[in-house]
Amino acid sequence: MANYYIHKSGLGETGEYQASGKPFFKGAIDCKPGPVQIVFPSVTSWIVIQNHDASQPDHLHIAISENGLPSNGGTNYFTIHDNSTYSYWSVPPLKWKVTSLWIEGSDNVDIIAGLTSVDVSEIPTNWSGSAGVG
Repeated sequence: MANYYIHKSGLGETGEYQASGKPFFKGAIDCKPGPVQIVFPSVTSWIVIQNHDASQPDHLHIAISENGLPSNGGTNYFTIHDNSTYSYWSVPPLKWKVTSLWIEGSDNVDIIAGLTSVDVSEIPTNWSGSAGVG
């Protein structure tokens, strides 16, 4: 007898983004010597990025692909200032469905994310090649 009630999480499954995310933490990342890729074990629901490098507060660049970073001549990135400029968070939580991020320019970065149950194979290129993504 076939089981018609087998359900698999998917990229467009609303419940995956309404439910609490599985926690992901990575701290004290040094990406000043060169770009660092942060790879998530599943698709994210939200991401918080903190820059604790007060010596060069305007140098943390975030991109979805390595080609988007300024060190590679890219223009598809944004800059996060150090936490002393803003409140506790460098930026508010980003509601992004991604499988990885590229960062460069700071010696002390924390990444906090809420993960869904959606497999990374749902976004094979991590949106790279899309309009606005390096």
